[in-house]
Amino acid sequence: MVNLTRIYTRTGDDGTTGLADGTRMPKYAPRIEAIGAVLYGRYLFLFESAGVVLLVAMIGTILLTHRKRTGVRKQIIADQVSRSRDNVELKKVQSGRGI
Repeated sequence: MVNLTRIYTRTGDDGTTGLADGTRMPKYAPRIEAIGAVLYGRYLFLFESAGVVLLVAMIGTILLTHRKRTGVRKQIIADQVSRSRDNVELKKVQSGRGI
């Protein structure tokens, strides 16, 4: 088990934690320990299964994005940005006038 002796936070670690109503309580308070025991004891399986569902959804999204499809025109960026003198007509434009 890892024992963290120094934890650096934005406001500094004074040994308290903030609650939803804005009050501060010591980290070792029974109320905080009870919340941690319920969340990580009773509902641990639900948290882990939600993580697995989200992971599978991300992998499925990536696979659907990268699949090969027939009949779909793909964007070829090299053809769009490449120019040669044959494809471009150069015009002499006077200053202050349009084409």
